[in-house]
Amino acid sequence: NEGSSMTGCKNSADITVTNASEECGIAGVAGSCDTLKNCTNSGKISISGKITQGGFYAAGVANSIDKATACRNSGAVTVSATGSGQQIEACTAAGVAGEVNTAVSCSNTGKVSMNATVEAVAPHRVGGVFGSVTKSASKCYNKGAVSFSGKSHRGLYVGGLGAYLQKVSQSYNKGAVTVKLSDA
Repeated sequence: NEGSSMTGCKNSADITVTNASEECGIAGVAGSCDTLKNCTNSGKISISGKITQGGFYAAGVANSIDKATACRNSGAVTVSATGSGQQIEACTAAGVAGEVNTAVSCSNTGKVSMNATVEAVAPHRVGGVFGSVTKSASKCYNKGAVSFSGKSHRGLYVGGLGAYLQKVSQSYNKGAVTVKLSDA
């Protein structure tokens, strides 16, 4: 989808993939000019395997989106990645969206977890609601547990609301956040 708007989309199916790069409940890459409104996911989203190039990106609703409004996730989101190589990007796991420019009234109650021993060129991102917010998020919350275990060769961003956030207002986290780093 490029330049479109999706409203009221729902996924309740469990989605499990091996050695694939991207998996989401509603849309993998919706695009930088797209909006999602009232979209929900309750299915389990899971990616696992060995990476030789690229990265693994899992989110309950969408990986990359311009604007998300009132989107919700209650399904578990899990990334389990191994591998090494020069072309490996960081992995992302997020309840609602891997990357969003602007978000309003989005929430997550599902568990978000990553186990990675990947020698990535950038920091991994694990967030209860978002992997990253490039502009702003308001009136969003997370109640799901967020966890990372494994190695982090280039850093790590982990957070209850989001892994990397530019501007946040009227938002909160009630989910436990756990990081267990192995020797690098």
